[in-house]
Formats: sequence, C-alpha cells, structure tokens
Amino acid sequence: MIVSVGQANSDQAAEARSMSWKESHRSCCSSDFIELHAAEHQRIYLQTKQKQGGRIYLLIEKALVGAVSVNDNLIEDPLCLS
Repeated sequence: MIVSVGQANSDQAAEARSMSWKESHRSCCSSDFIELHAAEHQRIYLQTKQKQGGRIYLLIEKALVGAVSVNDNLIEDPLCLS
C-alpha cells in the first residue's frame, strides 16, 4: 500500500529516512556525521521538502518498506528498508 505522508505518520517517515540514510552513508561518512542525521533532522528535511511543494509517500506492506518524495515530475529521495 502506498500512503501519503502527513502529520499522522510524519514520525514514521522521519525515522525510516534516518535509518536508511545512516545505513547508506555509513561506509563513507564519519560516525559523528552519521549521528547528526537522526529522526528529528530528517523530520525537518521532509517538512522543508513538503513546504517546497514536494509530496512524500511511504510504501507499506506488512511493515514499512520504503519512501520517496515527488516534486512536480521529479522523483527524489528514494529509500528502501530491508
């Protein structure tokens, strides 16, 4: 199921983006830098994307699988949780 991110599930989106971002950057960034990208940082990032006209979507099966933002016809910020 694909769901739009709003106030009710913004915490879930921020946590998912944080986990995915940290994992994807672990091999090339310092641990201090990685930890800066906690859920609160990601929540602000996603809110900024939405204020700029982006729409955020989550893919949920039995659990959250991934997320993506869409701005006009541009797909941005894909993430996949395994």
